[in-house]
Amino acid sequence: MNKLIEYVDKKWPRVTLFVPRIKITLVLLLAALLIYLFAPHKQTLIIQKTPSESLTIQIDKLTTLFRSLSLLLVGFCFWLWRDVLKITGAFGMSWPEVTQQDPNDRDGGDEPPSETVPQDIPSATTQMRQVEDQARKDQVIEMVTNGRALNVSVVAHELGITRQHAKTILYILTKEGRLRCDGFPKRALYTQADSLENLALDQFRKNIEANHKIISERRYVRVSRIYEVDAILKTDDSVHLVEVKYVRKEISPDTLDQWTMQLLTLAAQFPGQSTECHLLLVAATPELSVSTRNLTKRISFDSGKTRTTVETYDLEELKRRAQNKALDSTA
Repeated sequence: MNKLIEYVDKKWPRVTLFVPRIKITLVLLLAALLIYLFAPHKQTLIIQKTPSESLTIQIDKLTTLFRSLSLLLVGFCFWLWRDVLKITGAFGMSWPEVTQQDPNDRDGGDEPPSETVPQDIPSATTQMRQVEDQARKDQVIEMVTNGRALNVSVVAHELGITRQHAKTILYILTKEGRLRCDGFPKRALYTQADSLENLALDQFRKNIEANHKIISERRYVRVSRIYEVDAILKTDDSVHLVEVKYVRKEISPDTLDQWTMQLLTLAAQFPGQSTECHLLLVAATPELSVSTRNLTKRISFDSGKTRTTVETYDLEELKRRAQNKALDSTA
């Protein structure tokens, strides 16, 4: 047998690659042939109903089972050789063949390595880690771009890394100005630095600072585990509750009243403190910004002792101001 394999290897070198498959195929075909030949014959059962009348019944279930099994083995043999026979589909359903590339088939195999590729293992390891971390940073930015607020546990789970590694990546992105962190270090929550909520809240903080001293600020806060608000600013004389709403189309007075009532309900959770409610409307277009401002001017709110304001911002104007601020900081 070994001499036969050596002869075949010399005569047809590519055939030896399929020797194990050939052996399996021969065994399966032999088994299929034996099962087909030795399948039980059909059994005939004759029931005599009357002396002149009889009933004939043929039982062939076992025969059909054996022959179906033999056909199944033959079909499996074809499946083993599907790559050689170029079988990529059946019954009108086809799919592309996906195979691993052969390094010998790639062009430019003799070209020298690029000068930018490090040749020593420590340098290559360092560069590889930098590339991996950059990919992780891009993935985090993609996650917050979809409107998600992230914490260390979520990032560690999504990226499949340790909490310490996730904390490092989030810290770097925050230092780069791409993320904003609130509640650091115990309950750190990370959001996109240039999201429309943060752009509106940055502008509101700037307006408040002109007349008040800000003692603390927290964004994306949950109060009493029930109420959520985009920001709480504490100044020297009051607590400011701020909620941002993105206006994509014309809003009705009822919608505006509903948003303000939600803020007033939250203000009731701060008894004994001077609270102010601020609703920030970010309009998607300049035209929508004008119509929203006109609507808010015609409406007055019965908010009792709680001062309530509604401000309208143009999204494009907020982005323009953020870009100018970034240019000024790099200048």
